[in-house]
Amino acid sequence: MKRRFSIFDSYQDIVFVVDLEDDTLVYVNKACCRSMGYESPSALLGRKCYEALRGFKKVCGDCSNPRLCKNQFEVRNMSNPVTKKILLHAAHHP
Repeated sequence: MKRRFSIFDSYQDIVFVVDLEDDTLVYVNKACCRSMGYESPSALLGRKCYEALRGFKKVCGDCSNPRLCKNQFEVRNMSNPVTKKILLHAAHHP
């Protein structure tokens, strides 16, 4: 999986990939790690996206993952209470 997304490793913008079946992080780039205060992706991989990235104990109320249908793509702004930043959130269901 890592190799598939390695093109994003050098991006200065935050990039992360979530498994839509269980909401776990399957990829995070270096910018994402730095923004969350971690040196290594291993600190975030396998954790629930809502817990690791937003500090929530349950799925975000505005989560788009359950609404995505096959071959659908969604882009929206997302407020992150941990980093206090507005992020561009892109979601795709292959």
